[in-house]
Amino acid sequence: MKIFSWKKLLLILAACLAAYSCSDFIKIIDDEPYHIINVENDYLGIAFSGNINGETHPCGCRHFPLGGLPHVAGVIHELKQVQELLYVDAGDTFFPSSTLPSSLKDSLTFAAKNLAKGLAQLGLKYFVPGDQDFAAGENFLKEILVESGIQMLVANLKKTQSFPHKTWIKINKGPQVIFITGLVDPIVLPTQFQYLFTPIDVAFKAVVQEMKDNGYDEKSPFHRLVVVSNAGMEPDKNFAKSYPFIDWIIGAHSQSFTNIPNEEGSTQLVQVLSRNHYMGEIKFSLKTNKKDDKYKIHEVRQDKGKLLNPNPYFVFIDQHKAQLTKLQANEQARSTFQGTTEEKMSTASSCIDCHDDQGKKWKSTAHALAFVTLVNNKEEFNLACIKCHSVGIKDKKGFSKAVDLISISSSLKDDKKKNISQDKQYKSYVNSLRKAFGNIKSVRNLSPKILHAHANKIQELENTMDIVHNFSSVQCLNCHEQHTEHPFEPSGYVKISSKAMTQKMQEKCMDCHDPDQSPEWYKGKQLNMEIFSKGLKKVACPKRQEDY
Repeated sequence: MKIFSWKKLLLILAACLAAYSCSDFIKIIDDEPYHIINVENDYLGIAFSGNINGETHPCGCRHFPLGGLPHVAGVIHELKQVQELLYVDAGDTFFPSSTLPSSLKDSLTFAAKNLAKGLAQLGLKYFVPGDQDFAAGENFLKEILVESGIQMLVANLKKTQSFPHKTWIKINKGPQVIFITGLVDPIVLPTQFQYLFTPIDVAFKAVVQEMKDNGYDEKSPFHRLVVVSNAGMEPDKNFAKSYPFIDWIIGAHSQSFTNIPNEEGSTQLVQVLSRNHYMGEIKFSLKTNKKDDKYKIHEVRQDKGKLLNPNPYFVFIDQHKAQLTKLQANEQARSTFQGTTEEKMSTASSCIDCHDDQGKKWKSTAHALAFVTLVNNKEEFNLACIKCHSVGIKDKKGFSKAVDLISISSSLKDDKKKNISQDKQYKSYVNSLRKAFGNIKSVRNLSPKILHAHANKIQELENTMDIVHNFSSVQCLNCHEQHTEHPFEPSGYVKISSKAMTQKMQEKCMDCHDPDQSPEWYKGKQLNMEIFSKGLKKVACPKRQEDY
């Protein structure tokens, strides 16, 4: 009979302890409203995001694309190499707005579920909800949290609610202790969801007392108090004034961007911009004290995805986009919006008939190939993207569904062509563009000469397919206005001044080139007029160059 040795038993116990301690060093106490995290490293990083706005991947139209789950995965992988890491999110996460249009319910709820799944796999454990997270209702939010395993971190959630949540977290390493709690300001939420939360002051005082009962000492240089807040920068500043012992406030809702922390007394307030284009990191020194804690912003560049090899999130996003495209196409097929029987608005091909010089200039700009960017990123059914890569969307003389982006001549003699559905015609057009231009990584990087040649290819494709109206790409009427009797001036028509026309065009540019999509045009949220003017001059009509 074999004798079981003490040495073997000790090895088994050691293995069990190692396995126990490897799960991010989290000890879950199910009968308490908090989590305890024990760390061994001399450094702990809290990585945070906020205002992700439902984005799983960048649309591909930015000059320097940022964000996307595969690239966030690379950043997190990089941070984990030098420290233990806790990932939290400050809310406004799962939907692009606080309302959910019924016509987009299938695609947006699918995207929200997949985003939650992806974030959970990346290591997101704690989340403070904002108004956008309730866009599909409280039951849907509960559902995706339960399915993903993400927990709300909220001190002022009413106890009677069944959301998976914790009130606070305690992180230990010897004398070093970090307490983290979360707060939602009910006022930021739609009225029907405000009842879920108690006033933040009452709840915060109660949770601080609970923390004190569990060892928190606000005067200790080894203790930190971190609040994750969905309220906005100004309310956070006021909150810090009322409770000056708070060390850090990680915020969201106002979409502020703090390269360096905003300071209110001894409290440091931090936020990152939307859509996971940046991640924030607070690095806590657990071998000295809180005076050595550091803050850093990480730009989620596209090369970051290569840091994780293999990176499973590239496949995840490919599958996500394929399913999302099907849902978007089905939603649009069910749409009851009908355009007018009036003559459709003029497209670039008709404008060029008279405005030859302007047409040549337009063809030499990236605007003429803007739709190619969507095709190459497989976003050809995404109306949120198409809005800025086409002309006439939701206009009574334009289109409302992706498949109506093009119109085939109704006077075709070929009966076979007549019987092809609008859906198949659109897919055929998209596939032709993908075949012709699929190797283009960025239309902005092409020379004016190459752009012009490619624009001519698209015009040839239109002729081959008998397309009489093509609303794709950024065209003349994205910027200009055209009265109904153009080119003739109707009675009483008053032509606006050149200065007023320029101002109108600038405003139209800003509809799409906002601080999120064109951050290089801005200083913070303030438009940099020098950079903007240079950009406008590049696309301006030859006869109006002097106006810019």
